[in-house]
Amino acid sequence: MRIRPLTEADLPAVTGIYNHAVRHTVATLDTEEKTVEAMADWLAHHDERRYVAVGAERGGRLVAYGCLSPFASRGGYRVSAEVSVYVAPDSQGAGVGPAVCAWLTDYAGEAGFTTVLGLATSTNKVSIRMLERLGYERGGAIARIGYKHGELIDLEVYQRFYDDNIERCLQEGRP
Repeated sequence: MRIRPLTEADLPAVTGIYNHAVRHTVATLDTEEKTVEAMADWLAHHDERRYVAVGAERGGRLVAYGCLSPFASRGGYRVSAEVSVYVAPDSQGAGVGPAVCAWLTDYAGEAGFTTVLGLATSTNKVSIRMLERLGYERGGAIARIGYKHGELIDLEVYQRFYDDNIERCLQEGRP
C-alpha cells in the first residue's frame, strides 16, 4: 500500500468512497451525496503543506483517503486540525484506515499543530478504536447533535496532543 497526495484524477474514486458513507453509514452526517465537481472544490482547499489530503493506493487502485482540515475558520483555531478518513467498502477491516490516520497524525505533528481532533459518531466503534490506538484521548461527547437514518446521533470528540508543538507555540506566541 502506498500513501500519497490526492490528485484530481482520484476524485471519481474519492467521490464513490464518500458517497457510499453518505448513503449507508453515520461515519459522516452528510445526507446529500457529492459530485466530482464538489469534491474538486473540497480538494482545492487542501494543500501539500498544512491541510493535506492523501490517498491510500493498493494495486493501482485508490482504496481509502483522508485529510487534515481546519477545525474552524477563526484564526485562533489555526493551531488545530480535524482528521477525517474514509475507506472503500471492500477494503474495510484490512488496516487501510488506521494506516492513513497514522500517516496524517504523524504529519500533523511535523506540520506544527498543537492538537488534532478526531470526531466520531458514538456508534462508530471501529473509528473510536482506531483513534484510541493512535494515541487520541477522549475529550467528551456532544449529545444528540445530529440525525440520520432514523436515529439521533451523539458525537465523540477525541484529541491527539503534540506537547513539543504546544510548548513551541506558547514560547513563540504563534502556531
